[in-house]
Amino acid sequence: MDWKNNPSIDNGYVLEPEDYEGAYEAFNVDIARFAPLATFSGSTFWYEANYMSNISPFNSKLYRGAWKQLEQAVRDASSIEHPLYVLTGPAEFHVKSRKLPNAESPIYFLNRIIKLFMI
Repeated sequence: MDWKNNPSIDNGYVLEPEDYEGAYEAFNVDIARFAPLATFSGSTFWYEANYMSNISPFNSKLYRGAWKQLEQAVRDASSIEHPLYVLTGPAEFHVKSRKLPNAESPIYFLNRIIKLFMI
């Protein structure tokens, strides 16, 4: 994968690709996107889904199961006429973390789905 650094975030605040080396074997985690690439299909901002600030190690079972189902449900429920806004990322990063072979990562994640209503 061609991961890029987000030019808006100092490199010291995000993991690098080499931080993930050996993570699957050691902890059964996938390198996963918070905002999935499929959501940006056809968007002029698709490349931002490959920013290092958009990825995190996820437990493989969570990422390939419930998280994947949630992502699909959001795509199915959203449209141009009825958009949904998703706030996603690590939760309690400073409280709990898991050691990767080369770094630390969050173990809790959040995914807030917001629908705006016009009155």
